[in-house]
Amino acid sequence: IVITPLVSFCVATLNLNTKVSQWTILFNFSGVQFHYTMALKEKYKTIGLNIMYYRRALSLTQSELAEKAKMSRARVSDIECGKGPFNMESIFLLAQALGVDPVRLLQERK
Repeated sequence: IVITPLVSFCVATLNLNTKVSQWTILFNFSGVQFHYTMALKEKYKTIGLNIMYYRRALSLTQSELAEKAKMSRARVSDIECGKGPFNMESIFLLAQALGVDPVRLLQERK
């Protein structure tokens, strides 16, 4: 699957392997590639926690973030709770609303 997101400098390729419940995603940002493989359930949790972190850093409510990202508050809540699956468009919309690079939402925080 190749997705051309809302940002013009990024192309993402997603390879979902449901047999082993993991995904591999390759991002190409202006010629620089990032590659991630992780168990789906853990990845959903990681993404959700990152979205919550950046939302709180901006002192936004879920409703305010949902409005900026043009999605429902319930959907933002589900994503923050790690309830997958969700599509890459949601990640890009949320990243744009939060003013962060989409890769930051995928990275594990230490």
